[in-house]
Amino acid sequence: MKIMMIIPFDPSTGGGVMRAVKSQETVYRMLGASTETVHASELDRVDLRDYDLIHVHGPLIIGGLMMIRRSGVPAILTVHGWVMDEAITALRMNPRGNFHYIFRIINWILHRLIFIPLIYSRVTAIARIKLEKNGINGVVIPNAFITADVDKKVANCKNLSFDDFTLVTYVSV
Repeated sequence: MKIMMIIPFDPSTGGGVMRAVKSQETVYRMLGASTETVHASELDRVDLRDYDLIHVHGPLIIGGLMMIRRSGVPAILTVHGWVMDEAITALRMNPRGNFHYIFRIINWILHRLIFIPLIYSRVTAIARIKLEKNGINGVVIPNAFITADVDKKVANCKNLSFDDFTLVTYVSV
């Protein structure tokens, strides 16, 4: 199975969504699938019909949505954050500098009303509160926890031993 993972924005390579996508890629590979990850800005360089599944990690703009629809490939939407709350917070902090967040709000409203039912066969989120705060129905699939990644990080900590702890994670507040 070939899976296309789409990130709707061009973030830094170390952000939380990027780590979640990398973990999801690991899980897909463990299940025997091959994956490719692209940012939405790079969608014009791929043929989505070459894939068995499209996994989108946040709301896309209309151009990307139409590419998915035309491909005929089943698509999953995963919501990692609180779309409306994040946009409203950005607008409160700097209305002029973050004016583009108004388009994100409109895009999310269109997603809830039109795009999710029309484009996506499944919707997932990393926590129940993400589904509720975004006003959508879906399945909760927590971010994957890849123990080998943690083992590598702990091995680089000279003052720690594996006996000191078994898991380090973060809580989103």
